[in-house]
Amino acid sequence: MKKLLCLLTALLICALALCTGAAAEVNADVKVSAIAEVYTYHQIKAFILEYPTEVAEPEEGTYTIVDFAPAHMKEDYDQRPYAEAVITAVYTNDAPEMREDKTSVAGRYVVIEQELVNGSFYDEKDGIWKPNNLCGLATWRNLGEGCEWLRDDFTELVISQQKNVKDAEGNTVARPALMPTLQKADLHTKILDDFVMTKTPAPNGKYDIYYSLGLPKNYDPARSIRWF
Repeated sequence: MKKLLCLLTALLICALALCTGAAAEVNADVKVSAIAEVYTYHQIKAFILEYPTEVAEPEEGTYTIVDFAPAHMKEDYDQRPYAEAVITAVYTNDAPEMREDKTSVAGRYVVIEQELVNGSFYDEKDGIWKPNNLCGLATWRNLGEGCEWLRDDFTELVISQQKNVKDAEGNTVARPALMPTLQKADLHTKILDDFVMTKTPAPNGKYDIYYSLGLPKNYDPARSIRWF
């Protein structure tokens, strides 16, 4: 079953690339990172592409982002073959971070912001209400499971560059291609980055207990604790 899902996903990705005109090759010169927020869901808010040199602000419609993971995860009641990002802003920056004014400054980073889940829509076919956008969830559950897990596999999150990306002089820096796969280590969530993720082995050896510790910045594990 897992091999079948992987095959179907690969076919969907190829079909998407053909339909949108994107090249099937991957531009390995681009580095991908992302910033997530814990809102209604723990979800990616901005995708950040680092090009080898400074780039000009990309044209409208340069990028599409599709997450195929909903085909086999998320809530049991809300299965869909894929979810496409609702892109709200695209701009360049001189650092791998978002800008409040969402305007471009000279730099080699392209920031792509997407709309987070902030509502739902009624699916007449399934007869239920569904979240309006499930692209880029950072926590998820397998179908049939009752708990959620931190997502560590983003191979089904496909970022596609549809048009040439150029520099300020109009020279092409990168041609249409797929972007490299986002790695878990390159996904940052400010509210969680200050926590230490750990676990306690389960007594029955089946389900470990995962939890997070929020430690002060001056925490020293070598210091003894004084109890009053």
